[in-house]
Amino acid sequence: MSLREIVRPGPAHRWMITAGYPTPNGPLHLGHLAGPFLGADALARHLTATGHDVRQVSAVDSYEPYVLLAADRDGRDPVELAQHFHRDAVRTLAGFDIRQEILLDLHEQPWRDEVHRRTHELVAHLEAAGRVRYEQEKLPRSRRSGRFLVGPFSLGHCPACDAPAGGSSCEACGVWFGPADLVGIRPRLDADDDVELAPVTTAFLSAAPQFGGAEAARRYPAPYQELFDRFCELNGREVRLTQPNGWGIPYRVRRLEPEVVYNTYGPVWYAAMTLVAEVYGTTAGIGSPFGRDSSVRTVATCGLDNVLAWGVQFAYCDDELDWRPYDYYVVNEFLRLNGSKFSTSRRHVIWGGDYLDAGLPVDPLRMYLAKIAPARRETDFRPERFARYVAETLRGRLCPLVRDALARAHGRLPGSLEPTMTRRISEVLIGQTSAFRPPHTDLGLAQRVVETWLAAGEAGLARSHPFWWLKTMALLACPFMPRWARHLWQCLGAGFDPVLDGFEHGSVPDSTVYEPIPDVPTARVSDLIPETED
Repeated sequence: MSLREIVRPGPAHRWMITAGYPTPNGPLHLGHLAGPFLGADALARHLTATGHDVRQVSAVDSYEPYVLLAADRDGRDPVELAQHFHRDAVRTLAGFDIRQEILLDLHEQPWRDEVHRRTHELVAHLEAAGRVRYEQEKLPRSRRSGRFLVGPFSLGHCPACDAPAGGSSCEACGVWFGPADLVGIRPRLDADDDVELAPVTTAFLSAAPQFGGAEAARRYPAPYQELFDRFCELNGREVRLTQPNGWGIPYRVRRLEPEVVYNTYGPVWYAAMTLVAEVYGTTAGIGSPFGRDSSVRTVATCGLDNVLAWGVQFAYCDDELDWRPYDYYVVNEFLRLNGSKFSTSRRHVIWGGDYLDAGLPVDPLRMYLAKIAPARRETDFRPERFARYVAETLRGRLCPLVRDALARAHGRLPGSLEPTMTRRISEVLIGQTSAFRPPHTDLGLAQRVVETWLAAGEAGLARSHPFWWLKTMALLACPFMPRWARHLWQCLGAGFDPVLDGFEHGSVPDSTVYEPIPDVPTARVSDLIPETED
């Protein structure tokens, strides 16, 4: 039995992986990259290395109200701003080797017209099925600006956990609530003062039975399934389809007030999801991965604050739509920077683009972000700890051991893979595969397998079996340090990228071309945090 058959005993599958729907209201920072994006890319690389057909596809959340807030603050057109930061996201993700086969800009044609059409058709279908009701409610509005204080334009405290919150959701506990339920509501912008309660018509959807319950328990890791129960406690089994923020896709199923638009975390996301999946299916020649009979396995990665944004899609299910939600949702908590939350407004950030422009190496950062990945709790990025990890673990332990093992294996065809070594290799590969298994994917656990193999090498395995220890290290490290792992793989005389198929075939290594992992000085990373905090 081959190593591939031991580690992956079943057949290969097609996978479609989506990393969030990034909001194009500003550049991507390390908090963004460390969560859904790195999680999706590392999972995709692991699955690819084990023989699966994997594609990463997504779209930017072009109609999110935070785009409008950023445009108001900068005095820019929201469409122009969203398209600018879409291009910036494409550049940054590529620079961090976070592959995106598809990352649609929903303001660009033909995607713009298509997402509008799909949004209208979905809600028209739901209304014809008798699942939409309309209610005139009173929501806070500024007499001065005429703006309703919904979404990012309002601040207050969460009615569920009392943490500071804004709009209709809480980043601390992940729960959603109505825009008028925010405790102590106040405007975010000075121009929106003098608040009153004003009438506006809202469309509500009666959620399908699939919303929450067993479907959520199967697709989400614990304890995030509980968010659906908490949502229903606060809101009943109804989902808001509209919001009066005046920017986005206008509601067209019935004539409502001019400022009423579709809720982006509802019908617009559904339309975007089905469009992205159809583009993927067309390029792969297989039809939509969301079709009920599709064999494609689908995964979405998201932060705690977007669990219900993805979960709302369950509410639309019915027998007439040939559609199912993602099979699995991988969730992460928040990453902090020097003990405080990443904040664009306070400029307490490290922008991904600035890191790239500084010429700092990407692989060590990816490895360290995986090590401290906030899979089930908030974690903290500190430049000095990152630099110390690179100096002590990657450059101080890993690189010398790799160089020594390469020197031992240099120029000689390795012997066959012995049963005892096969067993040791299969154990660590199976362990990493288990850590990557969605929806319980945990980058920290998967990364610790790399460090376990490093310790085994230091204990003598790199001396007694240098070639096979090195080859396994390249395979284990490739989800986190793809450039370095590819380089090591090629030093071993193997193909382009580390893969499990044909692992047992030995080649003649060349130690003379090996390049170690570069240093990352603390000061160069700390200097990327803007000096002024507004």
